[in-house]
Amino acid sequence: SFYKSDIARFIDSFYTQLVVDGDDFDIASKVERICRVFRSKKILLVLDGFEIVQSENGEIRNSYLQDIIDAGAYGDSTILITSRIEEPKRFFTLSLTSLSSSEVKEVMKSWGIKLSGDREAKIVAKYVGNHALSVRIVASFLKSSKTPNIDSLGEINMNIDIPDEADSLRANKAVRVLEFYSNSLPNGCLTFMKCFSIYPRSVPEYMIMELFNKEFEEGSLPNNLQSVNLIKVITELKRRRLLQSEGESFLTCHPLVRDYFRDLVDEKQILPLHKESLDYFLKISPESPSSISDCFYLFSSCYHASKAGSFDIFHDLFYN
Repeated sequence: SFYKSDIARFIDSFYTQLVVDGDDFDIASKVERICRVFRSKKILLVLDGFEIVQSENGEIRNSYLQDIIDAGAYGDSTILITSRIEEPKRFFTLSLTSLSSSEVKEVMKSWGIKLSGDREAKIVAKYVGNHALSVRIVASFLKSSKTPNIDSLGEINMNIDIPDEADSLRANKAVRVLEFYSNSLPNGCLTFMKCFSIYPRSVPEYMIMELFNKEFEEGSLPNNLQSVNLIKVITELKRRRLLQSEGESFLTCHPLVRDYFRDLVDEKQILPLHKESLDYFLKISPESPSSISDCFYLFSSCYHASKAGSFDIFHDLFYN
């Protein structure tokens, strides 16, 4: 899933699974080897969150990934892609932009929320829409409430307007649900999500535990977490499906969730956290990375250096 991983990590992982006893180190050699095997075997490749690597017109923005897709299409393999932007060339497209009323009821039922009649189903459609993510989020919210009440969906702010490159109404509905959901969060959970939103990719949980427990300069947002039990907060956010585990030790969240909470953050209040994150990533980055995946922490250092205004460090990392 490109929601949880970048292209470099995908290539590294695909290479490890596809190439037995591979000894290629540079990414170009790995992609060439992947393509060679991909063309000769029958493989099902599922790529989720593909819009992350697409341009606005649907073109794939990375030549290595394009080569891998071409190799799979050339052979007998099947490539299943989920994306909010249509790929314009060779793929058969199945639109899944919304759920039917019966499907909405089934999703709610799977979360333990039973819609007793058409009136309640119409309330969900009116205030939440039938987008799968919106329905899932509101179902999670209602399940976490002690007294689930479908009528309370009418309290969602209908005036928020968030544009989206694929479907503005779809993003609008999802963000309205997130706003409704976030209003029910305890202060500690809300502050955590605001702080966590500055990380564009998954990060080690032990790093979050260390950084979010630090004492920052006065007025910094993370200071509000000083008296909070972070383990309980993380557990609660996972229960509410706002936070997700990746592997055994990484934390991440859906890009739509990340972007929503990121828009709530005051840049001045979060600047010290960028600086601390930069220092942390620099300390744990390998001096001589041997693979693209080893460069993850260096890339993260570049990102936080730019956000912290440390452009001398950014320049050294990027060019040296």
